[in-house]
Amino acid sequence: VINRTSSDAETAGASLWALGELLQIFLTILATTSLLFFYIGSAAVAPLIIMALIMPMGRWFSKKFAQRQTQIMYYRDERVGK
Repeated sequence: VINRTSSDAETAGASLWALGELLQIFLTILATTSLLFFYIGSAAVAPLIIMALIMPMGRWFSKKFAQRQTQIMYYRDERVGK
């Protein structure tokens, strides 16, 4: 019972930490976007559009990198197992 309670408490603590991180990210994006529009006006639209287009590409690259890492680990395990 104590082990399960400890595990649940760790999960709850990690969830609160992640929630705080997400809140910080949201507020940072909001503040920097506001400042961007404040200082350069409507010219801020172009960098925001470019950023919105680049974000999915970054996710695609990270997925490909993770797949390559998995393949490398598979081949490494296969080589070491022989």
